[in-house]
Amino acid sequence: MTNCAGVGFLRFDDFELDMSNRELRTAGTLVSLQPQPFKVLALLASHSGQTLTREEIRLQLWGNQTFVDFDSGLNFCIRQIRKALDEDAKSPRYIETLRGRGYRFVAPVRRAGCSGTPVSPIVPGPASRNGQPRPITVAVLPFRELSCPEHPDSLGDGITELLITYFSKNSSVRVVSRTSTMRYKHTDKSVPKIAREIGADRVVEGAVLHS
Repeated sequence: MTNCAGVGFLRFDDFELDMSNRELRTAGTLVSLQPQPFKVLALLASHSGQTLTREEIRLQLWGNQTFVDFDSGLNFCIRQIRKALDEDAKSPRYIETLRGRGYRFVAPVRRAGCSGTPVSPIVPGPASRNGQPRPITVAVLPFRELSCPEHPDSLGDGITELLITYFSKNSSVRVVSRTSTMRYKHTDKSVPKIAREIGADRVVEGAVLHS
């Protein structure tokens, strides 16, 4: 029987953090994750949308009386978490590295109690440490060219680049890099699946027809 003490569960995408038993599952299957990486993941997920500095993480999980190499330990934990979540550090869906500052969990997180209790959202984009909303993450998928066989990608690629540049000028929007979205140029994956894979709140897609 599951111990229902404490927060219960944190859920994001297909993953579930059992906070009482300190277990990570996906689609009901247990995912191997050592105790300290689990604690780091739980801390970040419970503060979804907020930036946690390395010092804050150290004080929360390692404390002042630590004689280990904290930097190496935290780096190891982040690597293990990314491996467990099948995440690429270059195009994060869950943990964003803010160089020189810390880390931020960027996926929407839902909080649940024991089995049978309702699930409540932590919120898709909780306020950051300075009280400002988390920027919406937008992905611009490569535009398809429908009518220019001589140069099948030129116009579509140009419009894609223009839109990425346009959105990047908006401080309230975080734009997924072109490198990350180009791998979906000829994919048959659905837009919701792509959004989950690259951690996008909104996806722009389209096609161009030259006349």
